[in-house]
Amino acid sequence: MLDRVSRPGSFLIRKSGSQPNSFTISIRGEDRVRHARITRDEGGAVKVGDMLFEKGLCELVEYYEKIPLHQMIYFKYPINEEVIKNLDESAASANYYSMDELPQSAQTITVQARHAYTATMPDELSFCEYAIITNVVTKEPGWWQGDYGGKKQLWFPANYVEEITTPNKKKDDQHPLGTLQKGSLDVAGLTVEMCKKPSKGGLPYYTCVVVPQDKSKHIEVATETYEEIEEWYHAISAAREDIAKKRTQTKEKEKTLRIAIELSDLIVYCRSVRFNDEKIPGMYYDMSSFAENKVDKYMTKKMSASFARYNFLQLSRIYPKGARVDSSNYDPTQMWNFGSQLVALNYQTPDRPMQLNEGRFMINGRCGYVLQPECMKRGGYDPLDVNTWRDAVCPIVLEINIMSARNLVKNGRGIPSPHVEVECIGLDIDSHNRFKTTTKSEVGLNPSWGEAFTWDIANPDVALIRFAVNFIDVFNEPNFLCQATIPVRSLRSGFRSIQLRNGYSEELELSTLLVHIFVRNVDAEEEEAYGTMLDMKAEEMDIRRELNNAIQTKDEKMVQTLNKRLEDSKGQWRKYQTQVQGSPSLPTNNPRSM
Repeated sequence: MLDRVSRPGSFLIRKSGSQPNSFTISIRGEDRVRHARITRDEGGAVKVGDMLFEKGLCELVEYYEKIPLHQMIYFKYPINEEVIKNLDESAASANYYSMDELPQSAQTITVQARHAYTATMPDELSFCEYAIITNVVTKEPGWWQGDYGGKKQLWFPANYVEEITTPNKKKDDQHPLGTLQKGSLDVAGLTVEMCKKPSKGGLPYYTCVVVPQDKSKHIEVATETYEEIEEWYHAISAAREDIAKKRTQTKEKEKTLRIAIELSDLIVYCRSVRFNDEKIPGMYYDMSSFAENKVDKYMTKKMSASFARYNFLQLSRIYPKGARVDSSNYDPTQMWNFGSQLVALNYQTPDRPMQLNEGRFMINGRCGYVLQPECMKRGGYDPLDVNTWRDAVCPIVLEINIMSARNLVKNGRGIPSPHVEVECIGLDIDSHNRFKTTTKSEVGLNPSWGEAFTWDIANPDVALIRFAVNFIDVFNEPNFLCQATIPVRSLRSGFRSIQLRNGYSEELELSTLLVHIFVRNVDAEEEEAYGTMLDMKAEEMDIRRELNNAIQTKDEKMVQTLNKRLEDSKGQWRKYQTQVQGSPSLPTNNPRSM
């Protein structure tokens, strides 16, 4: 039944046909319909996942109207056979119901656009400045739904509009006379002339001709007496002189408030300039800014050395693209790898990129400044070319045993069923190994695992280790619980208790992860074998980059060829790994590698 409804938050609870005393709950999310089992005991209490509701289904529905059941999806629109039957026949014939045809449970308002907005997705609403949007539903934070221009209940950013009570009576400072005002003129630069003309009745009348500075269509002010036209003439001339005087005073004030040249010469400021790869190096105080989607072309195999050299000599700043109206973030790791000094993120969003940022800057006393590693200070550094930095770093073998955790608490009711994901984030050559422990069912107080994972890290100076604790929800899907992100160079061998943090990287009291860490440098006997494997990994990364480009250009033949090369490369890797004795153990054969 929910397959015929498109609005997220539509839900249906029905009896199970296979098991007695059980129900099935279905809810439509953004992408598809999800289903979960509800069991009921003899006392009438119901349980979904690890959540128990002693008062039955009514308590369950009331709870999930306030607390999201899955990824910010709340119970909003109850659906049953009667609702479907009462819908409009035209919608029923299409076998798919639009958003405005469902029963509205949320209070609607009317808003006016403060700025114009152009839709970037099919389900978004486009509108111009001052547009009136009606039937606005405001339950979702950041994004609202409304009607405008014949389109019904489409999404738009809430910060582009403001609520109004009576849209037709809103005061307009630009048109204080309402419909009587036909336009306006800039008083500065006007030319005013007086003349005498005969009227149709033969009597003379006096006019004041006003000519704008741009010499467009002039305006005539007519009166029957000379005294009146003289009063108009002096009033317009006085207004013109007053505006000119104020503008002159403003310019003089700006000159007066400027910093003295002698003082300015003592201080070095960053000057914003447009990036030009043909003018490297520029002045040491020149800084270029890049949107995240513009900097990608400089981080390719062709231009990577040039961009890394620019960051070696000057400053660069990366910022989120303008399309991120939801304040989401991009992955800052690549920008750091290329030596970008200022990588701006949306700090209000508790997502993985912000957690990586907090982990990167937790060293050096969390002062906000971290020195670049020595490998980046070499003139020919290129993160995509292993040969430019392999002599400047000492690779390591890192083994982490996830032993246990304590006090893993989720929001709302119930006990979580946790598992731990551990990943290494750094250069491309080190960033493709992620592991996951088994899931412990409803053991959030003190789960134990005792599972070990191993990484070979070619460049530990720029690498991070991220521990993410997730729990399985009622739909058997992972949900974020807590995390910890630590620079690899800050890890020490031995038993360690890691403080867990929430999405905003704030410490969770008493929530910790107990691990055993073993860090080992690659010794002299292993260098030759390790160097060969490093070259093989670099070749695999090159194939992956070519494969991504082929996928973006939709070159199916090239995709097939590169997929075959990638499988051959992995086969050679495994074969060489089994032949070399005493080389670092590689994690590619771990059954829970992701």
